[in-house]
Amino acid sequence: MMSGSFLIYTSTSFYQLIIACTLIGIGLSLANCVSYYILDVYFKQHFEFVISVLLVIRGIGAIISTPVTQIVVMLYGWKSAFLINAGLSYQICVCGSVFRTPKKTNRNKDNNLNIYKLCHFSLFKNKMFQTLLVVSCVQAASEGIILTMTDDLEERGASLYLSQSIGIIYGIGSLLGRPFHYVFNKCFTTDLLIHLAMCFLIATFSTFISCVFTSVTSVFLYIFMYSFFTGWIDAVKPLFMKYEIDADEFAYGYAWTYVFYGLGSCIIIPVTGLLRDSTGSYWASEVLFFVLSGIGLGIVLNVIYHRRIHYKLLQ
Repeated sequence: MMSGSFLIYTSTSFYQLIIACTLIGIGLSLANCVSYYILDVYFKQHFEFVISVLLVIRGIGAIISTPVTQIVVMLYGWKSAFLINAGLSYQICVCGSVFRTPKKTNRNKDNNLNIYKLCHFSLFKNKMFQTLLVVSCVQAASEGIILTMTDDLEERGASLYLSQSIGIIYGIGSLLGRPFHYVFNKCFTTDLLIHLAMCFLIATFSTFISCVFTSVTSVFLYIFMYSFFTGWIDAVKPLFMKYEIDADEFAYGYAWTYVFYGLGSCIIIPVTGLLRDSTGSYWASEVLFFVLSGIGLGIVLNVIYHRRIHYKLLQ
């Protein structure tokens, strides 16, 4: 991230920007995956609680980052803002150096490693893991929403300042959604598949609101609900990987979910841009998000249905 941000500061061509954004994307993915691995190694007994704390802090950062970034860009310009971001990214390297894998967690070395074992392809035989990967692909629609939500507000008559402040609403919704799994877990059910189903139900309903209503207020409600879904599902996915699939393969399995999330983003974002350019309106892209959310909901409900049938047959 530091290298990418610094390259943007010094860039003079579009191709340099592409390389810089690629470096930032790789850095963000590594930082996210490693943060969960650190929690899994150092906080095994309180994993669920620590995950909640981590995600709440991320939500607070999402709220603060929007106004701070606007102020920095206004005072110093957008290139200098990336230079400051490079300095902040360096602090991640310093903090990460404190955490080292304890000796007791080191696994026995396997001298017969091959691609199959190295990439942990055995996880793909697990149907729950397959469901998680598909869910991650569908969730990548959130990247398209983040990309288009400012333009959507402007097309619906909102001022430029109001459309830029939508990031704060997104951060607030995400902040409230991230620890909500803990509340839902204590008050309703510990079944993480039900959690996933509720997440996609909220996403489907929010995108339906955006498709049907055209007012600026409806967009704010839609963004708040969808960001709530994003925060909640981001909290559920690592728990689903650890408790429903394979705790020993948590770090590798969760890394694969990020790979499929990235693949989904690579497909959904260009399609979103193509729809907006071809139709000249926000409506087609919003319908796409509604369809994707409905597909995610249908997949999770189908898994729940077949799992209950299987349990009945065993009884």
